[in-house]
Amino acid sequence: MSDSGAAAPPAGVTPIYITEQTLERWGMKTGPDIVDVVEYKYLNKAVIEKEIVEMGFMCDFQPLRKQVAAFKGDQLLVIYDEESVYGQNYWWASSMEVFEREHARIEAEKAQASGAADGAKPGAAGDDGKADEDEYAELDLPDFEVQPMIARPWDGQQSEAQIRSEAVVPRRKKLGFTIARARSGFGARIEFNDTEPGDKIPEYPRQKVPNYD
Repeated sequence: MSDSGAAAPPAGVTPIYITEQTLERWGMKTGPDIVDVVEYKYLNKAVIEKEIVEMGFMCDFQPLRKQVAAFKGDQLLVIYDEESVYGQNYWWASSMEVFEREHARIEAEKAQASGAADGAKPGAAGDDGKADEDEYAELDLPDFEVQPMIARPWDGQQSEAQIRSEAVVPRRKKLGFTIARARSGFGARIEFNDTEPGDKIPEYPRQKVPNYD
């Protein structure tokens, strides 16, 4: 995958197209979108050479196998080409000169970011947090004393008698029901007859029981 309008890469810069599957395998993805990738990645040269042998054309470094073998370093540095200046999504620092230059740049950026983070912490720039103390001193905050927790007996708002009086207690005598069937009805023979189409379906009207009406 290349771009005919891409700029010619300088010496020591080798464009390389890294597929989505390879980005996932090498831990270079940071999200689901195609642009969610890391800005740079150090790759173990021995691992890449092993992939070239085992995966063949499926390895993205396979077209550059001779250059990889000739590279003197133990690590390969690939850098994200966001604007595809050289026609691919990444480019490889294929010479030790470019590798050392980019490595120094990355370390300097990391040190600068770390220093900026330290400077943003309270008490930075030699004030030892005095500015924060002055700010809180202007606030009228109540004094708070941390006291240890002491186990005490339960002190309810109601007496035990009141609690018992509000409890639901069954007062009616429990009723028992027994459903029985004559033993002669067990195991009785039952015959089922076929009903021809068109025959009147038997109806069983409700029976009136005087004792329950």
